This record gives sequence, structure tokens and C-alpha cells, in this order.
Amino acid sequence: MGMKYFTDGVDYPNILGGDILPDGTLWSYVSSTFLNGFINYAQPIKCYLMNRYRDWNEERENDDLKLQHRPPMENKWVDHVFKTKEEVYQFVLKNPTGYIHSRLDVFNDDILVLGKVKDTPNKYIFFWFDRDVSDCCIGVFTTEDTEENVVNEFRSYVQEIGAELQRDYLRKTDGCSAAELPLGIFQGWVKF
Repeated sequence: MGMKYFTDGVDYPNILGGDILPDGTLWSYVSSTFLNGFINYAQPIKCYLMNRYRDWNEERENDDLKLQHRPPMENKWVDHVFKTKEEVYQFVLKNPTGYIHSRLDVFNDDILVLGKVKDTPNKYIFFWFDRDVSDCCIGVFTTEDTEENVVNEFRSYVQEIGAELQRDYLRKTDGCSAAELPLGIFQGWVKF
């Protein structure tokens, strides 16, 4: 299982030696800080919030979900505190822009991102932020497929992963295993 664009995979790559992110190879079990080194140099084109660790309406008690946002036509930042992933998600849908230095870990769950490598035609980068921050994935690939086909392949992969996560984690999701996030959240210096 996986996107057709990755013909090779490396678990626990030795990042200090060899080719950094070889084309067509998916690196698994890397740190989220490694992903942070690349996300700001990619142009995200699709992003999904997964339902793996937290159900949509599962309340957090001592670990609130916080997000900083500047409403349109306002000069000051407003801190928002949420108790559930659903609350954060609905806020982001209603306010697709106005973030700075976005922290994607605010959702407290997995985030999958497909992006284009800036200034390089036909080259894409894939990110899988795992809330268990040492189990992330990243890979770069080049293809002659249209962007639409690449996005469709990514969407199919997300649906496949979502169904697998539902089975493995027995989430009460009301049928929602993944939800698309607006790309406006990728503003400022983004961090997983």
C-alpha cells in the first residue's frame, strides 16, 4: 500500500550520510523536526487532518488546543482555546486565513500534506506528520503526471490510510477518517 510514486522506502534512515531525500524514496520513522526543515520550502497543494489519536469530539482536559489568529481588518492577535479537534477544525474552516507561524500540531493528530517543490517543475514532496513525533514520513518524487492526477493519487492514498486507521484504532468517527484542511493555514513559518 502506498502512493505509486514511491518505488523505494527506508525505515529509520541515516540522515547524516548519503543522499538527502532521494527521488522516489519514502523515508519513514523520521523526526517531526526533520519535516520542519522542508515544509517551509514547499508549496502545499493538499492537506488532510486524520482521525487517528483523537476522536473529533473527544475533550481534552489539561492539554488545551491553542491557536493564534488575527481576524481580518484587526491589528492584534487573538488567542483561541479549544477543547476538541472538531472545534479547532471548524474554526479553521470558518477562518481559512489570518494565521502566522502556524503550528500544525494544534490538531493533536496526524497531518498529511502534498506539496510542490518550489522552483522545480514536476517535483513533489509528501509529508506525514505523526503526533508521535518520531514516527513521521517524508518523500520527494518527480513525475510527468498532471498535478490533477498527482492530487487524485494523494487523495486515494489518504482515503486508504483513513480506512486502515479506522480499523486499527476503532475510532467512532461517524464515517470521517480524514478531513481536508484549507491551505491558508500554511502562513508564516510553519511548524509540525
